[in-house]
Amino acid sequence: NYVWSDQSTSDSLLVSSPGTYSLTVSNGCGTDNDTVQVLDGGPPPTVSLINDFGICAGDVVIVSPNSWNVTNWLWQDGTSGSTYTVSTAGLINVQVSNACGSTFDTLNVSLLPATPPIDLGADTVLCPGEILTLSITMPDVTIQWQDGSDDVQFVIDTAGQFAASVTNACGSNADTILVDYLPALPPLDLGIDQSLCPGESIVINPGIGNVNYLWQDGSVGSSFTAIQADTIVLIIADECATSSDTMIIVENTDGPEVHLGPDVVGCVGDMITLASDIGGVQYLWQDGSTDATFTTMNPGRFILHVSNACGMDTDTVDVNLEESPLPAHVKSAGRAG
Repeated sequence: NYVWSDQSTSDSLLVSSPGTYSLTVSNGCGTDNDTVQVLDGGPPPTVSLINDFGICAGDVVIVSPNSWNVTNWLWQDGTSGSTYTVSTAGLINVQVSNACGSTFDTLNVSLLPATPPIDLGADTVLCPGEILTLSITMPDVTIQWQDGSDDVQFVIDTAGQFAASVTNACGSNADTILVDYLPALPPLDLGIDQSLCPGESIVINPGIGNVNYLWQDGSVGSSFTAIQADTIVLIIADECATSSDTMIIVENTDGPEVHLGPDVVGCVGDMITLASDIGGVQYLWQDGSTDATFTTMNPGRFILHVSNACGMDTDTVDVNLEESPLPAHVKSAGRAG
């Protein structure tokens, strides 16, 4: 026979609250009894992982769940700590338990894109007036140029060093480009048309550097020697532009004719340059110099002799230098008496 503490007589007792429960058993030979205490196990466990998140390559994130009444932990990799170290993308789940039950939660860790490399291109040289437009076409990045602007395009119209950086959740990358401008093509002037005596030669040398030369006969030297009547044509070119000029050389058996122009009136201190209007001749100034021009700061008479195989000629020019007039306030100033 069974008699429980609540006087029920079944061979088992279903309990739903804590307390002390006893059972007495008996048969024709006697009785026995025993007691059991059922304790309050407390509430079941709860656990809450953080929201899904992304990590960058090489990142390490420690996940610390919010939890209550947890006795045991079990992560998807079999570890049993109360925190979990995440270093790769994937599905993370944890199961927690206590004497009253178990529960679980899950989160997804994704791999964020790496910061893309940026390449503004090789250093470059532009022609005068040319512009260079740099473009950065990358999704999901923040762009910043050296001037603080953040457009996808940057227009360059001056020489200098330019920089840009791109940034996303995983870091930033930067690059620079050096931009220079070529000088403008210098003006080309072959000078006045010239006459040539039989047997003479005229060397034409524009004296322009860092350009390519092309003469009318296909030659590419920086100078050209004319030995007969001809139409001289020169084209100079650089990476940006071309320029051309023409000189006509005629053959003349008459002697040269030189003209220094009218007499010169200048001011004391001026630098006066005298120049002939003829080429292809030998020059001889009154002081023995043999340049095509003569520069002086002194007054006087200046004489140029020119000659070639056909003859010679002479011209003279007077240079007069005058004192600059005094300012009006100086002229009117008197001595203090």
